[in-house]
Amino acid sequence: MSNVGQPVNHKYIFRVYINASQKIIWDAVTKAEWTQQYGYGWRMEYDLRPGGGFWVFTGEILKKNGAERGIKIPDLLCKGNVIEVDAPYRLGICWQMEIENQTSENSTTDLIYEIAEVHGGFSRLSLTLERRQAAKFPLIGSEAFASGLEGFNWRLILCDLKSLLETGKGFML
Repeated sequence: MSNVGQPVNHKYIFRVYINASQKIIWDAVTKAEWTQQYGYGWRMEYDLRPGGGFWVFTGEILKKNGAERGIKIPDLLCKGNVIEVDAPYRLGICWQMEIENQTSENSTTDLIYEIAEVHGGFSRLSLTLERRQAAKFPLIGSEAFASGLEGFNWRLILCDLKSLLETGKGFML
């Protein structure tokens, strides 16, 4: 049975415990100078108010990986809006990919960051990712979405952020 043209929802929750304060994690998630130091080296920029803009600019790693797969990765990878802000506890954003022929125009992703201090200087970073899509192409499969339908491995990104904040360097870049 084909899922082409059918609405599809996927929701995943990722958690990591980091030896850092909520404020430090908040800055690492929301400040461009931090966001390009972990994960895939992309630079995220926010207008941190409900209804404000959200932009993801690609780094060289994504452009190289895309070229190896025959996909031209644009400088602006994603754009969207800030849904909610409660610094340094919670940030909600909604976005669409900007890669030609890779997503449906009705396809959106919601991402909620929640940061909670737990004990002993550690904080828990929870990331809830929900994708709503009116598919124009066959889906890769829900198991692939857990690592990133667009090819992003969210578990790896969070582990890289943890490494950066605890040791001063990430392992992906």
